[in-house]
Formats: sequence, structure tokens, C-alpha cells
Amino acid sequence: MELAVERSNENARMADRLSGRFDNSSNNGQRNMDVDISQSGSGEQWRPLVSQCTDWNGEEALWTISMESGGNPHAVSDTDDHGLFQLHNGLAEYGEKVYNPWFNVQVAHEMWQQSGWNPWSVWN
Repeated sequence: MELAVERSNENARMADRLSGRFDNSSNNGQRNMDVDISQSGSGEQWRPLVSQCTDWNGEEALWTISMESGGNPHAVSDTDDHGLFQLHNGLAEYGEKVYNPWFNVQVAHEMWQQSGWNPWSVWN
């Protein structure tokens, strides 16, 4: 139970850090990308976002998106995983912005920096 509380607190701190960089009114082409879910089943349409994070393997990140959400930024699983990277408890932890592709990728990138691909079941 203590580990779950610690993880929840860590996720809340991450959301606060990212929220400062998340501006829903911004229209710079990166944070408010138009969502084309006709390409669902593939993470390819998210390559420009994923490649902004230069310290991870972009191909692995795109594969993870493809396997986790099929490239659908509005995907929700029956195990309470949300968005492109299927962030667990994503809606409760981050609110509606979990469905914003830019925000979802940023949270996933920070998780990857802390734990590698271990948080995603497709890698286990």
C-alpha cells in the first residue's frame, strides 16, 4: 500500500511539472496536434512528437504506442489505462489532459527515464 501511495504522489508531482508546460491555448503545432484516429493501429502518426524526446529509442516508443493503444490517443482499457501510452490510472492521475498526445508522450518519457520500458506490460 505504501508503494502505491508513493507512486501516486510521484505521478502527481510529475503532472504538476508537466502542467506548467502544458498550455491548452498554445497552437504551436506540437502540443495541440490534430488527432487523426483513422491511422489507429499504428503509432507512426506520432513520430514527430516521440522524436522530440531524443534520449529514448523512437522506434521502441512508437512500437509501444502501437501495441498499447493502437495509436489512438483516446484509448481506454478495462484496467484503467489511458491515452497513447496507456498510462495506468491516467484519468485519475492527470485528468483529461491524459488524452492530449503531447502530454501523454511527455509523461511516458519521464516514466521511461525513471524505469525504462518496465511500466509497460508489452515489454514484460
